[in-house]
Amino acid sequence: MNAMTLNAMTAFSLGGSAPLKSAEELEAALRQIGATRYHNLHPFHRLLHGGKLSKGQVQAWALNRYYYQSTIPIKDAVVISRFRDRGIRLECGTGSKIMTAISAPKAASSAG
Repeated sequence: MNAMTLNAMTAFSLGGSAPLKSAEELEAALRQIGATRYHNLHPFHRLLHGGKLSKGQVQAWALNRYYYQSTIPIKDAVVISRFRDRGIRLECGTGSKIMTAISAPKAASSAG
């Protein structure tokens, strides 16, 4: 089997360039990835927002999106739990709870 070469920049490869030396270089690399690979550029995203998908395709997308969004707090908790510094874990944990509360869907109003 022949080896396959991937030329596209991904979040994992960063284009195969030299190691990043600063936060600014990391930010620039991530912004470049976002400019070329952000979700709004994906063909499925364009079909979804262009009204070209069937009801079943939209339902499958919604189910997948819900599952993805529901696992973010779990992933965050795993990452935070691995920090060695207790103070940072506590600080990040508080921030995660705040962000989860802010981004959680609002409960339906009982009035009306």
